[in-house]
Amino acid sequence: MAPRTPTTLADTDRLIEDLEFESLRLMELTVALERAFGLPRYRPEQLIGVRRVGEVIALVEGSLSERARS
Repeated sequence: MAPRTPTTLADTDRLIEDLEFESLRLMELTVALERAFGLPRYRPEQLIGVRRVGEVIALVEGSLSERARS
């Protein structure tokens, strides 16, 4: 989904600066992740500060762990 897809992707890659995501594309990524993993919709405050690939992974893993505990 990234406008610029590098050959290798690292946890430290920045969504906007390195992968060239724009706000609309970030929203599309959020919806795609919610659907792919069967997650509830993320609230905007949950997404503040998510700027790197590793942070996206941590967000999804945290949501999956939270769902498993419920």
